[in-house]
Amino acid sequence: MAYSASKAALAAMTKNNAAELAPKGIRVNGVNMGWCLTENEDKLQRKNSGDDWAIKADAGVPIGRILRPEDVAATVGFLLSDASAMMTGS
Repeated sequence: MAYSASKAALAAMTKNNAAELAPKGIRVNGVNMGWCLTENEDKLQRKNSGDDWAIKADAGVPIGRILRPEDVAATVGFLLSDASAMMTGS
């Protein structure tokens, strides 16, 4: 419950700060990522769920795979680029 509440609070704070700071030309966006296949996650999941955990996890999400670090990096790269100049509060 606390995890979900904290993610919701960060999303609300992002939107509120974006609305407050937009008139000053400051954009505020957040990356509220989900389950990600990091080295540490792989180590923990292999220990608890077996070597094929990532295949099962990928099959269990509608898009066909859980996040990878490069997905998060691409999102952050976009948010830092001029291509996202009109994006705030997301």
